[in-house]
Amino acid sequence: MTRDAGGATERTPRISIILPVFNGGRHLEKTIRCLLAQTFDDFELLILDDGSTDDSPNIARSFGDRRIQVRTQSRTGATEALRRLLAWSRGEFVARADADDLYAPERLERQVELLHGDRDIGVVGAQCELIAEDNQPAGRRWFPCRDGEIRRMLRLGSPLPHPVAMFRRDLARNAGGYAAEFRYAQDYDLWTRLAARTRFANLPEVLLRYRVHAQAITTTHRQEQVDAHRGIRRAWWATLPAEEKAESRWADELRETIEGERQAFGDHFDAERLTTELFRRRVSEANVAFGARRDDVGLRCLAELARLTGERSFALARLAAQAVGFRRLWQAARLMKRREFVAQWRDNPLAEW
Repeated sequence: MTRDAGGATERTPRISIILPVFNGGRHLEKTIRCLLAQTFDDFELLILDDGSTDDSPNIARSFGDRRIQVRTQSRTGATEALRRLLAWSRGEFVARADADDLYAPERLERQVELLHGDRDIGVVGAQCELIAEDNQPAGRRWFPCRDGEIRRMLRLGSPLPHPVAMFRRDLARNAGGYAAEFRYAQDYDLWTRLAARTRFANLPEVLLRYRVHAQAITTTHRQEQVDAHRGIRRAWWATLPAEEKAESRWADELRETIEGERQAFGDHFDAERLTTELFRRRVSEANVAFGARRDDVGLRCLAELARLTGERSFALARLAAQAVGFRRLWQAARLMKRREFVAQWRDNPLAEW
């Protein structure tokens, strides 16, 4: 409970939806309407207009719903707007929303259910459908659902889609909230700081329709986003154990190489070929180590691959087996405690390899 300016008792909402807006008038009304149509209705919708020059403030104020609160300010940028919104929020949970995206009616309900049911989880996202300016489907983006998978992806970039993220307010505030020094990738920075304090999850269903358009920050400031992610990523690695640092460095090499090839070859980019080539390169390094009787180094190279290549590990392991042999692959899987690979490799006849 809180008190308003007149001293009357006012009920604290369960969720604070924080929505920064800058010249979002084209899609803002549709976004607000889908938020007001949520099946979970115990929320406040906090809209902060960040110096818009279009009709965004008037659109935000045009709804006769007491759950909506609107403030305006001179232009500060997205990070400072988010910092002020987080400070303004009162709910136990904070739900992010963007002014040009659309949300499934059950979005808040599903996320609250998960956070309420598992106190160890502090941040939850969901899957995303991409849409064009005219709301037509433009693809999908899938994110890992389990904490361990999310943490592995966190070494390379953000595994939690920010526009549909919900987190515990006090958890984020105690970690320092959104850091003022990051104009871009402020969500990724926050997730890396929360990693030592909580567990993560993504729901398996699509709860966000993410609009792709020429004015989006991810389009207009793509290089700044990439540079910010790289700086945050490498600073966070400094806090990791030595073994995880080594894995992260190789994962970063993989990411940087793929990104470079994607930019160079455009529509002719062949991710499958490149991934296989990088796998061969790492296997070659392992084989050299085995030849020098440094089995510990060779096994570690293979173990990194078993973790980093995810579902493709077993298929790609057939290539590795030709160079280093079945027994060493099995030892590497045991080293990384990858039980599913240990079982498959143990049960497969050596003739297959």
